[in-house]
Amino acid sequence: MAAHLCLEEAEVVRLVLEFLANWELSISQLVLERESGVINDAISDDLLFLRQLILDGQWDNVLDFVQPLEGMGAFDSKRFKSVFKIFFFLFHTVWHCFEVA
Repeated sequence: MAAHLCLEEAEVVRLVLEFLANWELSISQLVLERESGVINDAISDDLLFLRQLILDGQWDNVLDFVQPLEGMGAFDSKRFKSVFKIFFFLFHTVWHCFEVA
């Protein structure tokens, strides 16, 4: 007696995305999300777009994207800019190390 399992393709992709996330294979997860159009997390489109800008290294666009949020009380723009500057510095420091090597 054979058992049958019926899954939609999107569910299979979500399982693979979860596996990649659990193994901290972020780049592979991102590539699969891009190619399949399936996102494993319940994140807003705006947050996905912001994440993509950051991962693509589009720093000026990141700052432009969050600028309208600065007037909102719930958004701590000072903290965001501090974290952003640290991330920007680390990214360029690491990137420079790979270019030199």
